[in-house]
Amino acid sequence: MKCPICNQYSARKDVRTIRRTKQGIEKQCPRCKGWLKGDPKMTKVKNVAILGILLFNVIAVFTVDPSLRNILSSLGLASAFVAILALFRTQMVVAEMPKVMEGQSEDQNPASENQEDNKDA
Repeated sequence: MKCPICNQYSARKDVRTIRRTKQGIEKQCPRCKGWLKGDPKMTKVKNVAILGILLFNVIAVFTVDPSLRNILSSLGLASAFVAILALFRTQMVVAEMPKVMEGQSEDQNPASENQEDNKDA
């Protein structure tokens, strides 16, 4: 997994801290301690594809017509392909910047600059 904050690669087994939020699961980068989450657009695509798998295959089970059953099963298979593709193509995006990035003082941290700008507004 590549962290968009520090641009460093780390193995998924190195991620130790995970938290659940309303938007989903967030993981903490082991190097810069920033919080990362999956891309929301790809998460929606994955969820819709999983719903499509369920919907098309349940309807196919209760369908009597063999040609319609083949079409619905094909659509369920296509939904499974989209779900797998979305699962593997999802990139991590920043959920929360770290308090102080490693090797930087408080005044050099871009997260502290954003917080100061928000206080002025």
